[in-house]
Amino acid sequence: LPEICVSRGFCMKNGAPTQKYKTLPFTNLDNRKIYQSLAPGVLTRRADEIGLSLFPDLEILKRKLADIVPSDESTGLRILEIGFGEGRVLRWLLKHFETASVTGLEVSEKLVERLPPDLIQKKGLQIIHSSVLEYEPESAFNVALLLWSAFMEFNPAEKAALLSRLHQILLPGGLVAIDLPYTFFADAISGDETFQVHVYEGERICFHLIPDQELVDLAKRSGFAEVEKTVYQTRGVVKQDRVLFLLRKA
Repeated sequence: LPEICVSRGFCMKNGAPTQKYKTLPFTNLDNRKIYQSLAPGVLTRRADEIGLSLFPDLEILKRKLADIVPSDESTGLRILEIGFGEGRVLRWLLKHFETASVTGLEVSEKLVERLPPDLIQKKGLQIIHSSVLEYEPESAFNVALLLWSAFMEFNPAEKAALLSRLHQILLPGGLVAIDLPYTFFADAISGDETFQVHVYEGERICFHLIPDQELVDLAKRSGFAEVEKTVYQTRGVVKQDRVLFLLRKA
């Protein structure tokens, strides 16, 4: 069965490592093809169980954006979502920021092809099949989003390159939003049948989390001036403590 690997071999509680992870080694960081295969079904169902379909992450983000983007100035707002999956966030953005320009970036060809025509044809939406590490936008963005599992899909070296790249393609005063599990126990995940995918027997799925302070330090080294943290709990059948980081460019 797939091995579930967490945080360089650590368990996480309240944004900090709690103990060495002994039973499942932290290996095979190049796991993106597994995410791409799981995303259309397993990870989406898991998101629904946790309650992300109720948009707790985006409601927090909406309040934060209201503080810096007056409603009468939202017409020129440019928003980038990295790893749009099945379009949960894209639909929400188009509903709540009707005059904004929204770009969805997805590295999985399968997920790009699965997007329904009614979403693809929405006014103000651009869909791009590419890795963010290779993406060259025509114009800079006000906001970049990495929600649900997106940030965890990048290995340690890629995380540093990712934040530096996002800093480059943001406008001054722009924000990056990163949503992560806040309490994440390896034993609970390894026993979670959601991830027992027999067709990928022998493969490993690595959730690469980093402690809060390490993320803050990485953001500062990448050029971000401020990092704000909001802890919240999802309201689904399975409740989960999560944290939304907002990285602000000067």
